[in-house]
Amino acid sequence: MKFFKNVSIILIILIFNLINNINSIEINNSSNNNNNKNELLELSSNSNSQENMVEVNLSIKSLSSVDLSNKIINLYSKLPRYSFNGIKVDNNFSPKNKTYIESIILTGSPFELIIIITIFTSLICLLIKLSIKIHKWRKNKSNNSYHLLLGNPNSKYHYKNNNYNNNNKSSIKYICSTVITLILLLSVCSFLFISIFVNKDLDQSITISIDNLESHLKNRVEVENRIVKECEPITSIPYDAMEIVSTTKQILNATEETKEYIREYEYYRYQFIFILILSLFAVISLGLLSIIIRLKWVLALFFIIGIFITCIGVWIVPSTHVPMGVVISDICPNMDTIINQYAPESINPYIYFFLNCTGKDDFNFIYGMLDDKIESTQNSLERAKSRHYSNSTISKIQSKLDDLVNLSRDAKDILNCKITQNTFKSTKDIICIDIINSSFILSILFTIIGLLLSIAFITSMVIYSKPKKQNRNNFDSKKQFDSPKKTRMIKSKNININGANDEDDDDFERDDSLTPLLSSSESLLNSYYDDDTVVSNISSPFSSPSNRYII
Repeated sequence: MKFFKNVSIILIILIFNLINNINSIEINNSSNNNNNKNELLELSSNSNSQENMVEVNLSIKSLSSVDLSNKIINLYSKLPRYSFNGIKVDNNFSPKNKTYIESIILTGSPFELIIIITIFTSLICLLIKLSIKIHKWRKNKSNNSYHLLLGNPNSKYHYKNNNYNNNNKSSIKYICSTVITLILLLSVCSFLFISIFVNKDLDQSITISIDNLESHLKNRVEVENRIVKECEPITSIPYDAMEIVSTTKQILNATEETKEYIREYEYYRYQFIFILILSLFAVISLGLLSIIIRLKWVLALFFIIGIFITCIGVWIVPSTHVPMGVVISDICPNMDTIINQYAPESINPYIYFFLNCTGKDDFNFIYGMLDDKIESTQNSLERAKSRHYSNSTISKIQSKLDDLVNLSRDAKDILNCKITQNTFKSTKDIICIDIINSSFILSILFTIIGLLLSIAFITSMVIYSKPKKQNRNNFDSKKQFDSPKKTRMIKSKNININGANDEDDDDFERDDSLTPLLSSSESLLNSYYDDDTVVSNISSPFSSPSNRYII
């Protein structure tokens, strides 16, 4: 038993060290998010010849597997979809359809059903346990009254002999249950540790995907505004070009609003799972502590708190992440079509242009205007130098020329449909690969954690139910037979050949009326106890003056 206690103590120490490491991971994660924001701000404020995007560096590289995402999408697409009224729904993405929304909600219903079953099962087990306790209490009360009339002090040894095999079996059950419980709790710890990194990767994928898109749109709006500012004085800008500039601003505003909602959702999602993991480590510590000190109130805390956290936390994770994965699996195979379908008609040509990269020469007129502007500014600079204008004037012209050159370079990069298309593809890959993989793996991990904890609750109750029950019975058996109060009617006395006590040999004479009473007592005792343990202590009432009889 000392071995199990030492192992449990070591595990508790490891858990506390792990919690400290989790806190450091949380700090590093927040600092990484801040660094990503700073990088995106730099990209937005500085115009470069080539736009760069922040890449997602996952802790678990397998979460970026395309094959895994295809299998997950295929799995989600095969899930049966039904509305609240039992109507079968297809997997075509239609957020405006009420039955489609209902079918998405019901994809997480199996885990919600597990929550309900767990609560009802726990209540039923509690009621059964209480009824068994009450029944045993009543039975023991009646048995104690019966043994008080016919008990023998020597029968406690007979009780031990009869229960030797039961005690041996109980000790084996105790060892097996303890080993299984330790293995289960250790397995839960390992899965929780993996879920920390998966949760961090999912958070990083969600935030970076929306940040990259916002950063690109900001760069594009900035370049378009500069083009309009430079080109309006020298030529009229076509109406279509002005519509594109206006549409870009609208998309940027919509993206910024969506980003706020997504970031708020992701913040609460990440913090909920992070706090849940810490709570589960605390529950595991209680389970290990219940094995070490073997107190029933510790087991009660482990059982009650564990069931509560499992119901409101563990099963909530897959019940919310599975519907999210189902929606993504409906969008990803036909994302281009869905965007064109749900985008406003006024910007459909704009969306089609950048997603499919058709009409690559549509912005050549802008490049031509900028080149003419650069050539004119270059001539002005040379003329100012040849006529010996002031240094301040030459510096202003030179600065203007540099700005135009940078604007022309940025326009060719930013306005190029390939840049926007690559940004869109990058965002699509993050959503359809990294996010769906991470959410699916996180759901699987917490499903396994919930099942292992449920089994650990059962095995921990087995540890407490058997060994201490035998010890208590042995103690009660000795107590009920050794207590002078309970054996006042069945004392063992030395009876001499005259039928009197040794102490009262001089005060009493033989009474023949005792013979039938002793004979009936002998018959009754022989019928109640086993021959091997009792008959050796009982013989004919007048065979030997040193015999002892129980009356």
